[in-house]
Amino acid sequence: MKLILIVLLIAQLHGAFSTSIPLAQQRDLMHIWDIISPVVSPIAEHIDTAIGTISNIHSALTNAVSSAIYSVTSWIGDKIPPLGKRDLENDAKLNLLAELRLFKLSFQQSILEILQSFLNGNLATQFRELISKLSTFLKTHLQTINNMITNLIPTMQDTIATQAITSVLHVVQVIEEVIQKVHVVFSS
Repeated sequence: MKLILIVLLIAQLHGAFSTSIPLAQQRDLMHIWDIISPVVSPIAEHIDTAIGTISNIHSALTNAVSSAIYSVTSWIGDKIPPLGKRDLENDAKLNLLAELRLFKLSFQQSILEILQSFLNGNLATQFRELISKLSTFLKTHLQTINNMITNLIPTMQDTIATQAITSVLHVVQVIEEVIQKVHVVFSS
């Protein structure tokens, strides 16, 4: 992996400085590039596609979770009763909010680990392991969030509650789509 990055960097530097070196050296570098580009280009394209996919997954899921956090926070309202006076419904809402926040932070950490494995050149071993870990992480949180929503749906009484549950259901839908994308893109 590091060799590929070095070759790509050399090719890029060659393009930047090609006007300042003699024509014979430019031709020699072009011959070298012609030899290695059929091997390097497809690998670079796959890496670029994988990074783009991970970036899109991160963006879609982070936006959905942020929206859900906002909606659930609105649903809870500004006034949270003292600990002794809380009812099960408020506790369930607070637990859902805590789960969404934890999920968002943990998801961002997982994405950082995956991108770091790219930079370290550990594509073959660590990358597959991290993708598997991400998939398991998503499935676990999907189940937890689904259970919490199922318990809260009977308590919905107003528009804010409906909006909150709808935004959390959107998170569930995005998580399911991400799991499918991860399997399709990274299992090949």
